[in-house]
Amino acid sequence: MKKIPVLLLAAVMGLSLSACAAETPPPEEPAGKSAPTAVQSVAAAEPAEEPPPAPEPDYVLHISDQPIPMAEGCLVTDRLPVRFINNTGEEGYVLDIPHLERKNEEGAWEPVPWKEGVGFCGTPSLLPAGGREWSEDLLYLWGPLEEGDYRLSYEVGATFKTEERACGEFTLYMPEDSQGLPLFSGEVFQSGEDAPGQALPSEDTPDPLPIVQAGT
Repeated sequence: MKKIPVLLLAAVMGLSLSACAAETPPPEEPAGKSAPTAVQSVAAAEPAEEPPPAPEPDYVLHISDQPIPMAEGCLVTDRLPVRFINNTGEEGYVLDIPHLERKNEEGAWEPVPWKEGVGFCGTPSLLPAGGREWSEDLLYLWGPLEEGDYRLSYEVGATFKTEERACGEFTLYMPEDSQGLPLFSGEVFQSGEDAPGQALPSEDTPDPLPIVQAGT
């Protein structure tokens, strides 16, 4: 009989402890501290990829990387050297009709008209796979030119239709002292040889007479 009061007392104490635990609030966070937040990893921005280089044109002209001097609107040499570059690795064709343009103050290309009476052959010629050397007489084709940036072009292609265009740029300038620039009077042929029958001066050849300009 003594066990019953003991059991009742234990039950009452257990209920009291459960009630106290339920009424006790959770401990508060210390001031100045906040609940941890999820950290998101931010990937570093990757640098933008550079665009691939533009492919080389099939046909292009190389004229000169340096400005070309002239005197009184004419080149110091009779002809402008031009090299055709063929990047196709195969033979092509070129229509040997040169087109000249000059860059204006706005940066646009303007055509330079040919001199009156200039004519050309309309049949394309062979352009070897390795390119070829060429030259043009600017004074004969276009007359005296001004200083500035120019672009020379020809119609080229893999067939006789020559549906593409090969271009090359160059710059003409007038030196401050152009009186001492040499002027070559001998014609230069496409092969680079001197004109046939043109003999080199010898020691017995008398000096040429001085040229007297009109009005002096």
